[in-house]
Amino acid sequence: MNPRARLRAWEGLVAATTCTVVAALMPELWMFLLVLVPVGFAMILVQLVMAMVARSTPTLNLFAVGLPATLLAGLVLLAMAAPVMADSIANALKAGLDMSQTLSQGSTHG
Repeated sequence: MNPRARLRAWEGLVAATTCTVVAALMPELWMFLLVLVPVGFAMILVQLVMAMVARSTPTLNLFAVGLPATLLAGLVLLAMAAPVMADSIANALKAGLDMSQTLSQGSTHG
């Protein structure tokens, strides 16, 4: 087999594997985006507000105010996102436990 044909075969294998992995993870990726976009946007908004506060009061210690505000906003947003993620986490744990049980029982192939 010439090198060019090997390269084409390898590219086909990589493309097929990538498509399979993406298709298998699509529900989790969608859930990730549903949580990431609002939480990420809110965290950027908190940072913009902190920047405006820092510009309006230069004597204020931004680390003393900004860090607790960002942590509090992040914890509140994660608490709001927890019900959305609960089913996915439970399903992932169940799949992992099922897989570990299958692995601990050994192979059934003769």
